[in-house]
Amino acid sequence: MGKSVTNGNVKKPNRQKARLARRAAEQEAATAHAEKEAADLPNLREQERKSMRNAYTIRDLTEHEIRSDGHCLYAAIADQLQSTGIGLKPRFDVHSLSSLSEPASENAAYSVTRQVAAAYISQNPNDFEPFLEEPIQDYVKTIRETGEWGGHLEILALAKAYRVDVNVIQGSGKVEKVECAFGNLIKSGLHTIAIALALGEHYNSLRKTKLP
Repeated sequence: MGKSVTNGNVKKPNRQKARLARRAAEQEAATAHAEKEAADLPNLREQERKSMRNAYTIRDLTEHEIRSDGHCLYAAIADQLQSTGIGLKPRFDVHSLSSLSEPASENAAYSVTRQVAAAYISQNPNDFEPFLEEPIQDYVKTIRETGEWGGHLEILALAKAYRVDVNVIQGSGKVEKVECAFGNLIKSGLHTIAIALALGEHYNSLRKTKLP
C-alpha cells in the first residue's frame, strides 16, 4: 500500500513568505554594502588628499580653501585672477554688461566671473551650443542668475575671456589643462592659473607657495 497523507492534502509552500524573506535578504545585503561604502569613504578621501598634496608639492602650490557652494568654481577662478595680479576685468569686449568693477569683498568676487562666463558664452554661441542640451539663452541665464555650479564649459569660457590657461588638478593628482587657444592668433594663454577639483564636486584655488 502507498504512503497515506494526513487529510489527503499536501502542504503547499507559502510563496508570500518566501518573497518577503527574499526581499529582506536583499535589503540586508544592500544595507551592508552601503555601510561598507561609508566605512571606505574616509580612506578614499584620504587617498585623494594625499595624491593632491603630492601634486601641489611638485608644482609649488598651496591650496586656498573656497567656500563650498554652487559658486565655488567662479570663486576659485576669481581668487586666482586677483592673487596673481591679473584682475577681474576680462580681455574681450563685453557687450551684454554695462560695467564690471572689482567687488568690495573676496566673497563677492564670484559674481564678476559668473557674469563674465555668461557674457562670453552668449557672445560666442558657436563654441558652446554643440555641447548644450538646452537653448543657449536658458543656459546663460542659469549661469548669470542662479547658484548653479560650473564645470568644463564655464572654465573654457573664462580661460578665453581672460586669455589664461587653466590647470585643473584632479583627485588622482593628474592635471587637466584647459587652454585659451585662439587659433593662430594666440596658441596659449598669457598666464596660467591653477585650481583643484576635489571628489569631482568642489573647486579650490591653488596659489603659488610663498618663499620664506
